[in-house]
Amino acid sequence: MVTYDKAYSTELKDDISASGANEKYIGKTNLGQIVSKSIKHNDTFQCSSNCTLKLTCANIHVDFTDKKNINKLEPYFTNRNGGRHDDGCFRVIEENKKYVGTSNKTSIYERNDYDLIIDFKKGIGLLPSSTPTQTSNVLGTNSNISANNKLSRNNNLLTRKRTPHTKDIKKIITMFEEHELGNNPFNIFDSDKNPISFDDIFIPISDSKISNDFAIYYGQAHVQWFKKSIRLVFSKSTSIDDTGDFTSPSTFLNKDIFIEEKKQKLFSQFSRLADDYQKAIEEFKKTGDKSVFTKKLYFRIYFIGKFKRVSNYINFDTESCNIPKSLFIRKN
Repeated sequence: MVTYDKAYSTELKDDISASGANEKYIGKTNLGQIVSKSIKHNDTFQCSSNCTLKLTCANIHVDFTDKKNINKLEPYFTNRNGGRHDDGCFRVIEENKKYVGTSNKTSIYERNDYDLIIDFKKGIGLLPSSTPTQTSNVLGTNSNISANNKLSRNNNLLTRKRTPHTKDIKKIITMFEEHELGNNPFNIFDSDKNPISFDDIFIPISDSKISNDFAIYYGQAHVQWFKKSIRLVFSKSTSIDDTGDFTSPSTFLNKDIFIEEKKQKLFSQFSRLADDYQKAIEEFKKTGDKSVFTKKLYFRIYFIGKFKRVSNYINFDTESCNIPKSLFIRKN
């Protein structure tokens, strides 16, 4: 799920952060200071002043000064109902600028607005950061060059068209989720400039057999305590070989390894979700009511790597990746 730190409030007629919306909704800052309740509804947010894509603020109602809410997730904006950004959306324009090339003293760079090279290959993973930028050369002039440069270069600076690269997994995931909503403006290519699609990189765990190449696997999942470790389990199953056996891929999360890799915050997030899942299990044992397993106990997980079969189980292949750095959570 795509999340946003800021949104446009039609009540305030201005942009506001998610934490700011929370404060103006409950009438209290995180420090306990009383403020005006100037936001009355949670259905009056949109993407930007010129984009009517509807957003809502998760946990807008939570009083974070109350100690019982200390483990609640901080507020964030999200598009829960789907939909597309309006043409000319300020947010989309600003996001696209992140991939724009710059100029130097010997060349003029013109960006390819809708082309992007993703430095990730199915079966290989992230490519080395030394991969050069793809450019094409056109000898000519550029009317935007300063007058001094025009004279010093005799109007014959080399014009290069640059296709930006990205290997930032978080950005790639965000682009994929925008693509799912129909909002992705890019034509994407691999490092050899071959056209690719997000389906070449992102593989769903969805009760179907997979090739088990090194890729980005995703799907709904949950976590629960198993002794002193946390077990992460995909909700749906898959098969990775010719046995025809389907099972849900899983792995154990070790706190010490997450600390070693400086991923304590991510482990804490898994820990809170495992605590909530354990509470649901205990409540189910008392009541037999399956509705206690609410949507909030589940999340979309992205795993960068591949799997291996161990007896009747399909495990995350920890030898092919660094688990703490290969997991990304998206809230439902």
